[in-house]
Amino acid sequence: MVKVGVSKCLRAGILVFVMAVVFGSCVGLGQTSGGSIVLGLDVDVATFDPRMRINTVELRMMELIFDGLIEISPEGNIAPDLATSWEQLDLTTWLFHLNQGVKFHDGSELTAEDVKFTYDTILAPGFGSTMASSYTAIAAIDVIDTYTVKFTLSAPFASFLGFNFQVQLSRGYMWRRIPRMGFESQVSFSADD
Repeated sequence: MVKVGVSKCLRAGILVFVMAVVFGSCVGLGQTSGGSIVLGLDVDVATFDPRMRINTVELRMMELIFDGLIEISPEGNIAPDLATSWEQLDLTTWLFHLNQGVKFHDGSELTAEDVKFTYDTILAPGFGSTMASSYTAIAAIDVIDTYTVKFTLSAPFASFLGFNFQVQLSRGYMWRRIPRMGFESQVSFSADD
């Protein structure tokens, strides 16, 4: 029986990751569009709805497809993503100001209504989002104007800003037209692809 120390496994994992980044970034340097991306995953992706993800693999896939209000910078700091800025008005009130002119894949513009829709459906009891328990401190989400959304919390929640980098926004009207889980049935992918 061979015993391998955690630090040895960690170093090996980091080495594999660095090699994948270095060699993976060299592929297709002249290509600007078209083609396919093929990813090998250790877990099947069960959904492409960012509000319904259930594991880390789906979270990473959603991060490649969708953006959130904020993100974590390479330095590990909270940074703007779809929100240009935010402010904490008091212990339980947060205001987010959205980038103007951000377009979804269909050409429609991101608005505060889309932010509200995303969080409202995550929190809806009948929707079944596995993310809901992380956001129960949200008491209300109000659209102030086209590019401003206000979150009111039921109590001070120190991790509120940090938790928000995990929510990728989705276009509200698109998900209203497609029944929940219906989107996945329209997408074809298999282990053989």
